[in-house]
Amino acid sequence: ASLVGMENHARYWSMMTLAYAASQFIAGYVFSYALNFHFTYLSMFWMGLIVLILTLICYLLMLIN
Repeated sequence: ASLVGMENHARYWSMMTLAYAASQFIAGYVFSYALNFHFTYLSMFWMGLIVLILTLICYLLMLIN
């Protein structure tokens, strides 16, 4: 509420809830699609780790600039 103010809180809360639900929906289909091509759970977790590390690097580079 402190970022958008109390008057906009409900609107932004509903938009973020919808965005979270949509991302979970898409991630579920992507995960199912990848497992259909005989990826293992271990390889999926490694790919997730790589994405998280890349995200952290991008975030740290953003903080530097």
